[in-house]
Amino acid sequence: LEGAYTTRWLHRGESLFEFEWDDSSYTADFSLLHFSENTAGAHGFVTRVIDGMTFLLDNGASTSNHHYVNRSLTITGIPPNQEARMLGQERMVVAYAGATREVKVESSFLPPIVAGCEYRIGGKKGLVYRRLIPPGLGTDESDKYEVPARPPAAHVRK
Repeated sequence: LEGAYTTRWLHRGESLFEFEWDDSSYTADFSLLHFSENTAGAHGFVTRVIDGMTFLLDNGASTSNHHYVNRSLTITGIPPNQEARMLGQERMVVAYAGATREVKVESSFLPPIVAGCEYRIGGKKGLVYRRLIPPGLGTDESDKYEVPARPPAAHVRK
């Protein structure tokens, strides 16, 4: 991160930097001095329909509670002999229970979806923000000094 901060932000003025660490994807925003975890989207099958707004996802879905909340869920495939109007329907996820893989969307699908429908849930950026400490400062010093996110243009090497 220190190299990206120096090269991309201080020298080129590029504030965003995506990187992988510990099997996760992150985006650093040097202009705000923080980074956040990115979460990939998901896809799979509906295994059971409870009601028009609530259904269960397959075993490939996340086991973390609230993992898909505020993401869009789109029906991307349907079982044979089902209404084609089901395809492409999109709803916002309002609740998710990871232990049971139960998802609830904001409004009913019309026509109602059935078990066996394929779904896609959009990915999300900006989960769990963490503060970045500029190079040269230790964690115990970061609260003592006000450090500008980017030095004035006169100090930027060309």
